Amino acid sequence: MGDTAEHIPLFPLSTPDTSAEKQHSQDRSQQIEVEQTRLLYAQAPSAVVISLFNATILVFFLRHEVPSSALIAWWTGMLGAYLIRSLLVWRYRQATLQGTPSQHWRTRFLISAVLSGCAWGSCALLLFPTVSLPHQLLLAFVVGGMAIGAIASMAAVRAAYIGFILPLTLPLVWRFFLQGGDDAIAMGSLSFIFVGGLLVMASQFHTTITESIALRFEKQDLLQSRKALQLSHDVLEDRVRERTMALQQEVRERARSETHARAMLQAIPDTVFRVNRDGVLLDFTPRDQFSALPAPESVVGKSVTEIVPPDVARAVNGAVAEALRTGTAQICEYPLSLQGTLHNYEIRLVVSGPDEVVGIVRDITQRKEVERLKDEFISTVSHELRTPLTSLVGFTELMLNRQFSPEKQQQYVSLIHDESVCLAHLVNDLLDLQRMQLGNLTYHLAALDLEPLLKTCGALFERDASSLRFAIASPLLPVYADDARIRQVVTNLLSNAIKFSPADGIVTVGAEVQHDEVVTWIADQGPGIPADALPKLFDKFFRVDNKETRHIGGAGLGLALVKEIVTAHGGRVWVESTLGQGSTFFFTLPLVSAVSDAVADSLAEVR
Repeated sequence: MGDTAEHIPLFPLSTPDTSAEKQHSQDRSQQIEVEQTRLLYAQAPSAVVISLFNATILVFFLRHEVPSSALIAWWTGMLGAYLIRSLLVWRYRQATLQGTPSQHWRTRFLISAVLSGCAWGSCALLLFPTVSLPHQLLLAFVVGGMAIGAIASMAAVRAAYIGFILPLTLPLVWRFFLQGGDDAIAMGSLSFIFVGGLLVMASQFHTTITESIALRFEKQDLLQSRKALQLSHDVLEDRVRERTMALQQEVRERARSETHARAMLQAIPDTVFRVNRDGVLLDFTPRDQFSALPAPESVVGKSVTEIVPPDVARAVNGAVAEALRTGTAQICEYPLSLQGTLHNYEIRLVVSGPDEVVGIVRDITQRKEVERLKDEFISTVSHELRTPLTSLVGFTELMLNRQFSPEKQQQYVSLIHDESVCLAHLVNDLLDLQRMQLGNLTYHLAALDLEPLLKTCGALFERDASSLRFAIASPLLPVYADDARIRQVVTNLLSNAIKFSPADGIVTVGAEVQHDEVVTWIADQGPGIPADALPKLFDKFFRVDNKETRHIGGAGLGLALVKEIVTAHGGRVWVESTLGQGSTFFFTLPLVSAVSDAVADSLAEVR
């Protein structure tokens, strides 16, 4: 049995119901049956030994009265029957050791008992000495002894001793009556009376064993109940003591909980409010973006329709009603102008009571801007990809379907090459930017002479630039940088300067040493950049939207790549621009002499 503390209630104040009593009775009956079965198997080994010994003695004394073949056949059958029972006992013990005794073991033992009784009963048919009365008495004595022994070993289970005694004794009684004669009939009658007396005695013995087992379990229950009651008393005292301490602690904590809760609310960067079903504010904790609204104490108790525009109030009240109806979180978005600036907000509403909802207001203006830029990027990239692809398809179809002179073919192939290079640059920019943001791009940093690099990059654009000038202050000390990536930076900035410069404009490339770094700049005489666009100029996908530059292609990736590369080198990048006068882009790179070994190692591992 398990720990009674898990089964006996700590406060048995009510009388158990009938179903509980019935279940307890069934459980007790099963316990008794299991114990009876255990007693059967516990007595079985000695019974097997005694039975085979008696069978051997009987065969020995009947060897001159019964044919040897009958004796051998009967003794062999007995041996087989008791070997089966021995195997059954062994398997039962194995199952018990493994902790998985089955209810079928009782039935199996009953079958083996009946089989053994039949084997013994067959001696009245095979070994009955019809001539020798002393040997008949010996046979009756052995059978009676086996019946008495069965009472001692099988009385725990009524079906077991009945199943053994009846097939053991009745064939001999029947044989005495069948033989006839006064002596045989008297022997049969006495044997029959003996069998009846044995069964009555076995029944009484069975009742005594069963009651003894039940009393033993009851005693165990009483002892366990006593232990359980003591345990319950101890547990109750512990619970009272713990509850008293918990209440004292709760009183102390309650005084601090409200302060902690408000501190947590203050730590949340979003505005939090509580509103009821009618749209009346019950609590309001604003943040900086709502500093223009009245103080919380002046809006609590007012309706949402009194505080925000009607269209926003309708959206909020509808979401509140839906949250209370479904019990699920609701999200609604709305625009709202504060201090002359249009913002986008998101409200997340969660039910906090039968007629109350808690709302969290978050400024999603920046997220909306990112989504807008992403949509613009998809549109721009689609256009930028479509333009070279259209040219590629058009020129290749012309060359496939028509014959051209070698000069014309060379011209078309050059155009196809230029468009392919354009397309490859766009794809490479996308891949490079993605690798940079994921930290998967490797930089090969070493001492780099910047002046030849600037002039080499400028030479690539000589045919596009109406006038390209250099203003490099010599000597220009070596920088610690990746040659290929810095070429990518200079090429992007030069390409933009030339694209946005007028036909007769001048593009200037300059560089000079300032303190521990080299400052490089590229200036153009283009239309300039509006002041409100400068903070976002190096963001991904951002393009200045005005009529003067709208016709110029680009996916808005070049400057984002420039910023990522320069930042990875430990440098800075910025722009100065005046509308109508052009723009100047600056970036810095650290001098080799200014880079310590530790910094060099960390920069060399940049990916």
